[in-house]
Amino acid sequence: MRRAVLGHALCIMIVVVIAIAISAVIFGYVVGAWNVLGSKATEALEVLGDSFYNSTTNTVVLHIYANYRPYADVYRIELGSIVLNISKAKILRVERGRAEIVGSTLRIYAGTVAWISIPVDKPLYDTLSFVEIRLYTHHGFVYRGILKVVA
Repeated sequence: MRRAVLGHALCIMIVVVIAIAISAVIFGYVVGAWNVLGSKATEALEVLGDSFYNSTTNTVVLHIYANYRPYADVYRIELGSIVLNISKAKILRVERGRAEIVGSTLRIYAGTVAWISIPVDKPLYDTLSFVEIRLYTHHGFVYRGILKVVA
C-alpha cells in the first residue's frame, strides 16, 4: 500500500515540475525575455560635445565614444547635407580602445574613445554656429550629433 502511495505522489510531483517549467518558458516568450538574452547588444555610438567643424581648414574633428560589442562599421557620415569621404579620414588619437579605417568604412571597436579628422569637400555657410552630423552604421542605426562651428 505504501509503495502505491509513494508512486502516485512521485508522479504528481513530476507532472507539477514539468508544468511549472513549461509555464516559465511560455511566460518568458510572452514578455520577450528570451529576445533580450539571445540577441546582440544594441550598439551605442556617441559624438561627444567637444567635436567641432573648423571653417578655416574645412575639417570635421569628431570625438567619438563607442559602447557596444564587437564593433560597428560607419559607412556614411553626413555633415548637414554634405556626404563626407571616410576614406580621407585620419585617426588623430585613440584615448581608449581601437579604431581603424578599412577602405571607405570607419570601424570602431567596443569601449573606444577616439578623435577622428575628416576633410570636407565643400565649405558650409559662414553664418552657422552649429551643424548636425549623422553617422550611419551597417547595422542600420543612425547616430546624430551637433558640432560647433569654429574659425
